[in-house]
Amino acid sequence: MPDKPVLEGAFAVSPDGKPYLIGSRCGKCGLVAFPRRAVCPSCLAQEMQETHLGPRGKIETFTIARAAPPGFQAPYVVAQVQLDKGPRIFSQISAKPEDVSLGQEVELEVGPIAHDDQGNTLIGYKFRPI
Repeated sequence: MPDKPVLEGAFAVSPDGKPYLIGSRCGKCGLVAFPRRAVCPSCLAQEMQETHLGPRGKIETFTIARAAPPGFQAPYVVAQVQLDKGPRIFSQISAKPEDVSLGQEVELEVGPIAHDDQGNTLIGYKFRPI
């Protein structure tokens, strides 16, 4: 079955093979948002410009999902990651639950995160411990 992105336009891979997230920066107040926005969620300006977000961050909080929705395999870890250069985002962590800790440094990767009901592999962004 073919691969398909879980969120179109949220990430890309550079020519050198490094993944990055695609967000937006407000031209008026400077807020950086992810995913891309047409209107600033802070000041409501319509001056949002596409920006590439840094690939590293730290885990601020996390939980272990022991029951999974269709297409996912439990257990898996989801976390709030504060990007080194960007906002705080919610993401899967590609590590065993016992290998994840608060404050842990992580790096962006792109890969399979689940399967849809037609059997397609859903590709998304996630982070792995450094």
